[in-house]
Amino acid sequence: MSHWWQSCYGFISDAGISLPDLAMSHESDLVRKAAELRKSMPISDGGHIITGAQSIFEAPKTGIARFDLNENLFGASPKTIEAIKNFTEHVGVQWYNAWMRKECEAAIAEYSGVKPSQVFVGNGSAETMVLIAQVFLQAGDELVTMYPTYRVLPNYAKVYGVNLVEVLHESNFSGDTMPRRLGEKISPKTKMVYLCNPSTFAARVPKTEIVKLLEKTRKPPHPIVIVDEAYYDCATYPFTNETMADKVEDFDNLIVVRTFSKGFALAGLRIGYALCSERIVEQMNKMFSPLGVGSLAYVGAMAALKDLGYYEDVRKKLEANKKFLTEELGKLGLEVFPSYANFMLARFRPGILNDSGGRKGVWTRLVEKGIYLRNKSVMYAGTDICHDMIRITIGKKEDCDRFIKELRAIMATL
Repeated sequence: MSHWWQSCYGFISDAGISLPDLAMSHESDLVRKAAELRKSMPISDGGHIITGAQSIFEAPKTGIARFDLNENLFGASPKTIEAIKNFTEHVGVQWYNAWMRKECEAAIAEYSGVKPSQVFVGNGSAETMVLIAQVFLQAGDELVTMYPTYRVLPNYAKVYGVNLVEVLHESNFSGDTMPRRLGEKISPKTKMVYLCNPSTFAARVPKTEIVKLLEKTRKPPHPIVIVDEAYYDCATYPFTNETMADKVEDFDNLIVVRTFSKGFALAGLRIGYALCSERIVEQMNKMFSPLGVGSLAYVGAMAALKDLGYYEDVRKKLEANKKFLTEELGKLGLEVFPSYANFMLARFRPGILNDSGGRKGVWTRLVEKGIYLRNKSVMYAGTDICHDMIRITIGKKEDCDRFIKELRAIMATL
C-alpha cells in the first residue's frame, strides 16, 4: 500500500483514531484547536456577508436583477422541470431513494466519460468538498491552494487544523502559470493541492500544465489534487473548455469536482459530483449516507443530462451577452477580463466603485436601482489584487440592457 493510501483518511488513520474518538477526547490539543477554529469560521464564503445588500439570504424578487450569486440565470430546461413534476406526481417523495443513486452515477459516468464506479454523487460541489476535507485532512497537514479562490475547501481545511499555503493569482488573473507555481509549494507536509478551472476569475488553466502538476505529485508526499470544474460546462460557445475527467484513470490522487448548480441551473436542488479513482469513491461513500441526496435532485440531474441541446443554446446566449457587456463596459472606461465561465470581471477606475467621503459609490447606486453585482474589491483581506473590481453573472439580454443603461447614467454623473 502506498504512502498516500496509508494516510488518505484524514482523521481516520491506520492508528485506529476515529472522529468520534477524537471528539470525546477533551484532552486532545487537536480537538481543542479544531473547536476554536470552528467558532471563528464564517457562515458563508464571506462575500455574501461583506457586500450586504447582495446577501445570499435574500430571496429572488421581481424587479431585482441578480448578477451577484452566480446562478444560471436562464433556468433549468423545460424537460428537466417536467421530469421533476412527473416524478412528484407519479412516484412521489414518500420513498427512500437509495435505488436512484446507481442510476444517477451511471448517467453522470456516461456524460463524463468515466466508469460508474469512478463517480461520487453529493449535495452540490460545495458539500462534496466539505466531505473531502472531512475524509482526507487532519491537523498539521498542508493545503496548497490558489488565492483568492472558492473558499469552501480552504475554510473547512482550517476547521481540521490544516495549514494553508496560498499562491497569489497573477495581476492579470491568467491561469497559465498557476499549476507550476502550486507545484513549487509542495512540501513533505502537503496533503492536498486545490485549483479551480476555470478559475475564480473566469480564466482557463491549461490542461497540459495541470498534467505536469499531476506528474510531479506521483512522487512523495503524493498529495491529492483537487481540480474544481464547477464552471466547466457553462462556459463558452462553441464549447471549448477542457476537462481532467479523462485523467482519473491515470492518476489515483486526482479528484475532479463538478456541480449541477451552474451549467444545468439546479442550484436549489443541491447536487454535484466528484470523478476520481474507485478507491477514493469508496472512502467518500463510507462517510456519506446512501440517502444523502434528495430524489428530486437525482431526477433533475438525470433529466438535464438528457437535454444537452437546451444547455448548449444557453451557452450561445451567454457568449452573446458576454460579448455585449464586454463592448459596452469598455465604452464606459472599465477594464474587462477574459472569461471562460458564466460570469465576467471588470474593473472601474480607482475611487468610484465604493462609498467614500459621504458620496455613494457606483456599487451602492446600482443596488438602489435593483442591480445586484458582486463587489470583489471588499472580499479579500490578504491582497488588493481585486481593487475596484466587480463580478457580473451573465444574465438575460433584457437584464444586461438594463444594467448598462443604469450604469451609463451613473457614470455620466461622476
